[in-house]
Amino acid sequence: KKANLYPDDIIEACRAESVLDRIADLNSIRFYVETTDEGRNAIVSDLNKKLPSFLKDIENFIGKNPHDNGWIVSRSKTFADIAVFAKLHEMQSMGCQIFDFESPKRVQQLYSRTLADPKVVAFIKTRWQSLSFSPGSYNYHAPL
Repeated sequence: KKANLYPDDIIEACRAESVLDRIADLNSIRFYVETTDEGRNAIVSDLNKKLPSFLKDIENFIGKNPHDNGWIVSRSKTFADIAVFAKLHEMQSMGCQIFDFESPKRVQQLYSRTLADPKVVAFIKTRWQSLSFSPGSYNYHAPL
């Protein structure tokens, strides 16, 4: 709430929280625990299969926002928008094909719009410096 990224409206707040639940369904943490390239590739393959339905769900959230402004749940950017961006960026960094199929256009616009925020760019540039594991041979820095 300190960053003004939590919706004031209780319904919008509930919708934003449910976006986080949907992100958790992707369960990408397995990727970081896996120690072999073969295992990581299998996880990426599994995530790529789950991604279209995830993107469709997020597209539906954006479409149901009564403010019709391209954000997921509210009049302005919330933690849900940033969380979706962060998950998609993470998945792209792992090698997932986040926009290589017929992705929902509003999700692509949300991704680009969020990436235009200088604070988000700064976060991406420093994100992996605080982690306690070694990224190994994978490129954990998807292009900005």
